Amino acid sequence: MITLGKSFFAKYQKILLFTSSAAIIFIIWEIIGQMGLINPLFFAWPSTIFKAFYKIVTNPDFFGHISVSLLEVSVGYAAAAITAIPIGILMGRAKIIENLLDTYITALNAVPRVALMPLVILTFGIGLSSKMFLVFLGSFFPILINTFHGVKNIDPLMVDMAKIFGAKRLPMVTEVFIPSIMPYMLAGFRIGLSLAFIMVVVGEFFAATQGVGYMIAFEAGRYNTSGVLAWVLIISAITIFFTEIIRFFEKKKW
Repeated sequence: MITLGKSFFAKYQKILLFTSSAAIIFIIWEIIGQMGLINPLFFAWPSTIFKAFYKIVTNPDFFGHISVSLLEVSVGYAAAAITAIPIGILMGRAKIIENLLDTYITALNAVPRVALMPLVILTFGIGLSSKMFLVFLGSFFPILINTFHGVKNIDPLMVDMAKIFGAKRLPMVTEVFIPSIMPYMLAGFRIGLSLAFIMVVVGEFFAATQGVGYMIAFEAGRYNTSGVLAWVLIISAITIFFTEIIRFFEKKKW
C-alpha cells in the first residue's frame, strides 16, 4: 500500500505539487481579500477574479479576442521557426556563415524588442501584421540560437560511426542529425513560445482594437483589476497549454 502511494506520488508529483500549492496560495489570498486588507482599486482576490472570468468567457466577443491573439502568435511564431531553423543549421555546419552572422545576431538579440515597438507600428500600422512581426522578433532568436548549439553539439564520433557502417545521407539525417539537435530545438521552441505570447500581449496593449492585450488595456483603463487579472490568467493558461505540448515532445526519446 505504501509502495503504491509512493509510485502514485512519483508519477503525478508535478500535478499534485502544483494543485496543492496553488490551492494554499488562493485560500490565503482570498482570506486576505475578504478581510479588507487588499484595496480592490489596485488589486483583486480569487472570488472577484473568477466572477470576472465567468463574465468574460460568457461574452460573445470572447472567442473573437482569443482567435485574434492566437492568429498573430501562430503566423509570427511559424515564420520565426521557418527562418531561424535553416539559419541555425547553416551557422552550425559552416564556420564561414557562423563568423559572418554571429556578431549581427548577438547585437540584434541584445536589442529590447519593446523599444522597437514605435518603429514597428509606424511601419506596419496597428493591424495584425505589426503584432505578427513583434511575435517573430520575440521567437526568432531563441529558436535560432538553440538550433545552432544543437548542430554544434552533434557528437562527431556518432557521425564517424555512421559513416563506417555505410550510412547514406538520408539515414545520417534521420538517425544522427535530427535526434542530436531535436532536444535543443524543442527547448528553443519552448522559450520562443513564451516570448511570442509576451510580445503579442505587449503589442496589443499599445496598438490594437482586438485581442487579449487590448482587453487587458481596456480593463485597466476602467480600473477593473479583476478583469485585468482574469485576462492575464486566460493568456497564462493558453501559454501553459501549448508549452506542455512542447514538453511532451521533449520527453520523447529522439
